[in-house]
Amino acid sequence: MIFLNILGLLALIGIPILIIIYIIKSKYEDHKVSSTYIWKLSRKFQKKRLPRRFRDMILFILQLLMIAAAAFMLARPAIMEQGVVEEHIIVVDASASMQAQADGMSRFDRALSMVHETAKTMFEGSTISVIIADDEPECYIEKMSSASEIRATMNTAQCGYGGCNMEKAMELAQSMYDANPLAQVTVYSDKEFAFAENVTVHNMAKQEWNAAVLSVDAFAQGGKIVVTGDVVCYGKSTGIIFTLEINGRVSDAQLVELEDSVSTQVEWNVSVDEAVSTVKVSFDEADAIAADNSYTLFREAADPNKVLLVSEYPLFLQKLFEAMDDCELTVASGISAEQMSGFDVYVFDGKTPDAFPTDGAIWVINPDEKFNQRGMEISDAIKGSYMTVADDNGTEEFAKLTNGLKFDKIAASKFRQVVKKGGFDVILKCGELPALLASNDKQDNKMLVMMFDLHDTNLAMHGEFILLVRNMMSFSLPKMIDKRTYNVGEQVTVTMLPKSRQLVTVLPDGTESSPVPEDGKHTMKLEKCGAYTLMQSFDEGETKTIAFYASIPSSESNIFGAEDGIKIRTDSVSTQVQTEETELEIWKLFAIVLLLLMLAEWVVYYRSQF
Repeated sequence: MIFLNILGLLALIGIPILIIIYIIKSKYEDHKVSSTYIWKLSRKFQKKRLPRRFRDMILFILQLLMIAAAAFMLARPAIMEQGVVEEHIIVVDASASMQAQADGMSRFDRALSMVHETAKTMFEGSTISVIIADDEPECYIEKMSSASEIRATMNTAQCGYGGCNMEKAMELAQSMYDANPLAQVTVYSDKEFAFAENVTVHNMAKQEWNAAVLSVDAFAQGGKIVVTGDVVCYGKSTGIIFTLEINGRVSDAQLVELEDSVSTQVEWNVSVDEAVSTVKVSFDEADAIAADNSYTLFREAADPNKVLLVSEYPLFLQKLFEAMDDCELTVASGISAEQMSGFDVYVFDGKTPDAFPTDGAIWVINPDEKFNQRGMEISDAIKGSYMTVADDNGTEEFAKLTNGLKFDKIAASKFRQVVKKGGFDVILKCGELPALLASNDKQDNKMLVMMFDLHDTNLAMHGEFILLVRNMMSFSLPKMIDKRTYNVGEQVTVTMLPKSRQLVTVLPDGTESSPVPEDGKHTMKLEKCGAYTLMQSFDEGETKTIAFYASIPSSESNIFGAEDGIKIRTDSVSTQVQTEETELEIWKLFAIVLLLLMLAEWVVYYRSQF
C-alpha cells in the first residue's frame, strides 16, 4: 500500500494529544444530592452500567482508532494494480441514414452512447480515438483517456445529411492501427458489410421504416405541366398520400401503393395559368428520416436571350441564331445608337462601333483597323492557313469555349494579325497566330474577337460552326450555377456575373452570409438539406436571385443499405501486451470505518450517561 498524500499522516499527532488529555483529566466527580435516603432509594431503579474503568478504556480505544482512521483517510492510501492498457480506434458512421429514429433516439445517438460506455469501462491509462465518417471523414478524438472529456467532446459531434466515405475512414483507422498493432478497431454503422476483417462491427439498424421522394422532374406539354416524381419505401410495403405543390400552393394529391424497396413513379398532369417557378412533391408520415419527405424543383424562367446581329451579309449567323430555341434575334445592317442597349449579346460582323455597349456580351467578327479594345492591337490581313485549337491554358473559360471542338479540316484564306493581345486569351489559332480570342476580365462584359471573315473560311460548312457558336453563347452568358438540384456533400461553384458587386447566400435554415469570391468564383460545400438562395447585386441597383435544392443522397434514404467489405491489414510481427500499474485508491474504506467508529463511540457514551 502507498499513500498519495503522505502529509495526511500528520493527523496522527492527535494520538499523543489524546493520551495527555486522559492522563491529566480528573479521576473524581462531585455529586450533590438532596437526601441520602432518596439517593439510596433511587439506585434501585438505575440501569446497570458498565464499570467505569472498563467504559473509559473502550471510549479511549475508540477515539484512538477514530484519529488513526481520519489520518489514513487524509493520506489517501492506495494499492497498486496491474492491468492491460488498451487503445480503441472507433469509426462512427455519420451519414444521413444514421439519423433514422427509433424509440426517440437516432442510430447516431445510440452509437455515441456505446462510445461513452466503452470510455467508462476501459482500464485507466487506455485511450480512445474516434473517427467521424461522413463524406469527408476526420479524426474527431485522438488518444483521449478521460471518460468525462470523451463524453463532453462527443456530445458536440453531429450527424450529417450526406453520405459516408467509409473507404477513407478506414484508411485513417489503418494509419492509427499501424502505429499500434494492438489497438482494437470498432465500427458503428447501419450498413451491412460483405465482410469485416480484424474489425468489430456494430450494426445500429433497428426495425425502422423510411419513405422518400428521390427526385422530381417537370416539363410543359400541350398547355399543361407534367410532373413526375420517383418515390420509394424501405422496411415495409404501405400506401402513402403524396401532395403536389406548384408555386407554393397545393395543386393535387394522390395515394400511391409502395412495395418494399421498389422505386415507383408518381405522375401528375395539371393545367396552370401562370409561369411555374417551383414544383414540390411531399408526404406527411412519421417515418425514420424526415429530411427526404419532400423534394423541391426550381425551374428557370423561359426568357430568351436577346441577340443583336449587325452585318451586311448575315446569312450564316442569322440562320444559326434563328434555329436556336433560346434566342430572340434582331438583325441590322448598320450601327444605330438606339440599338446599343437592351440586348444580351451584340454581334458586330465586319463593323466596329465607335463605342461598345456596356449591358451585354460583345462579339467582334473581322474587326477593322480602328478596333482597339482592352489592350488589343491588330494590323492588316495576312495569308491564312488551317485552324486549330490553341494550347489549353487551364481556365474554365477555355474549356467552355473549346468543349467538343476538333477543327481537323477548317481553314481560312486570310485573317488579321494580332500585334498585341492585351487582356485576351487565345482560343483558336490560324497556323501559329491567334484567330479567336476571349477577354479574361472577370468584372467586365465578356468579349470575343474573331480575326477573320466567315466568308473567307469553310467554317460555316462544318458542324463545328454550330458547336463553336453554342460554346461562344455559353461563355458570353454565364450562369450563376450549373443546375438547380444537388446532393448534400457536393461542391457548388457560384459564378459571379459580369458587373456583379456582391454575393449573398441564404442557407436552408435562413442563415445569410456575404462571401468574398476569388477570381470571379465562390465554391461552397452543401452541408444541409433544403432550399438555398443566391443573390447577386449590381452597380445599377439591380439584383438577380436564383434558388436551388439540395437533397440527401438517394442511397441514404435506404436505411438498410449494404457496403463492400472492410478490413484492417495486420503485420505478422510479434507483439507484446502492454501492461501498466495503476493506483486503486481505498480512502473511501477508511472514511466508512471512521463513520462506524464515531457511531460506536456515541453509543458507548450515551449508555454511560443515560
